[in-house]
Amino acid sequence: MSVSTYSLITLDNVKLFIGLSNSTSDIDDLIEDLIDRISTSFETYCDRKFLSREYTEYYNGMGEDKLFVDQYPITTISGIWDDRDWGWASDTIVDSDYYRISNNGWFIVFNNTVLLDYQQNVKIAYTAGYTTIPDDLKQACIEEVARTYKNKNQIDISSKSLVDGSVSYVVTDFLPKTLTILNKYKKVIII
Repeated sequence: MSVSTYSLITLDNVKLFIGLSNSTSDIDDLIEDLIDRISTSFETYCDRKFLSREYTEYYNGMGEDKLFVDQYPITTISGIWDDRDWGWASDTIVDSDYYRISNNGWFIVFNNTVLLDYQQNVKIAYTAGYTTIPDDLKQACIEEVARTYKNKNQIDISSKSLVDGSVSYVVTDFLPKTLTILNKYKKVIII
């Protein structure tokens, strides 16, 4: 088993953090599986993808001078087509002189032009996401994987009392610190 190309961290990140220098392939496989699952959980919680990849999407033009796409930060735009007939011919490509990526990478701004007001008339091919995962997001993922690995035999138990036998259970899926970090990366919804 190997970590997915869309995992936020590596096996070595986790092993270094928990001080695991000698491990079997079974342990490594388990940690790699946890990395994939928690990376996916982070993306699901934030309703976006983090690692850089290419997208092709379709939108209603709505006569606007801005285009908000599903993923960000936008890093490059391969092409934008504005075609009410959905043929996507070369004469429907919007000249790159008429748009740019916003400073924060969240949307595209058009200059001296607006997109036609039709259903699904805009096609965009672009690349978005981080080439390097931000340190705080990476650390949160490392800690969640380490916590899950450490507690693999005591799911949902946060503490035990030896004297009276009482048990406390974890209430949330992620640590409070993790939630604070993830909330910074949650998908922005523009109304």
